Amino acid sequence: MRFKRAPQGTREIAAALRVGSILEGSVRRAGDRRRVVVQLIDVGTDSHVWSETYDRELDDVFAIQTEIALSVTSALSATLTAGEEARIRRRTTRSLRTHDLYYLGRHHWWSFSDDGLLSAKDNFERAIELDPLYAPAHSGLALTYLVAGRGGAALFSMAEAMPKAKAAAQKAISIDPGLGDADRTLAMVHAWFEWDWLKAEKVGREGVRVEPNSSIAWGGLAYALEHVGRAEEAVQASERFLGLDPLAALANHNHGLHLFHARRAEEARSYAQRATELDPSFPFGRTLLLISPCGRVTLRRLLPSSSPRSKPPSARAT
Repeated sequence: MRFKRAPQGTREIAAALRVGSILEGSVRRAGDRRRVVVQLIDVGTDSHVWSETYDRELDDVFAIQTEIALSVTSALSATLTAGEEARIRRRTTRSLRTHDLYYLGRHHWWSFSDDGLLSAKDNFERAIELDPLYAPAHSGLALTYLVAGRGGAALFSMAEAMPKAKAAAQKAISIDPGLGDADRTLAMVHAWFEWDWLKAEKVGREGVRVEPNSSIAWGGLAYALEHVGRAEEAVQASERFLGLDPLAALANHNHGLHLFHARRAEEARSYAQRATELDPSFPFGRTLLLISPCGRVTLRRLLPSSSPRSKPPSARAT
């Protein structure tokens, strides 16, 4: 919702998102019905490629999402694989409330604050209560335990967070093997809790294979690659993360972090600066701004996610 009521024109928005087309839309609710107006704009020509209006019952919102996705694909002359089309058509839940709770949880998770993570956990758990087979909610819960137990927040002990994060990620994958976010979280469990970097890389690669448009999956793979000593490959993976979510403070911060570990400190600084500009409250954003080419030990001391229990891999050696 970053660009809701934003003063920027379509060209400025497209430049920020690094895209050539913009999908605009509005939703109005009247009783049990919703009117959704959608239009696809070619930024280069500032022309409307496609537009449609949907008047539907409230419980038909998932069908509208599917129709819009397929119509936009057709308007862009894009070709979907059988797996991609099947994923678009599949309904992961029939409960609108479950769907809303999941996205509310994702919203709170991105804050990385203690209150935000606890709210995220609560929303994911409520979504699971309503629909125990909704894989994204299990994946979100796993990711919350991951960050809250090891990623800097320390709301839970590692002894409590690790088995819960792992179980929730494995549950999500068992329900939906094509959910790249869950593979990413499981990869991070192997990395952060078990120090099994090779297994983390294997699971991370599976995540981007099954869901190549998942920014979170690419972020997990980048982290794993860095820790097995392939810094430049990690940078390439983090570029995919950033390309899929260029306005996320986390994506910019992580890309800066991977650049720094690839000994590209000056480039790293610009992405750290970008992270703080996008979200001044982002808790990890200012750590890279404080670094200099004086050495990696400085960075380890500054990162909130550091832990005296960490086992620094050889790739991190100065």
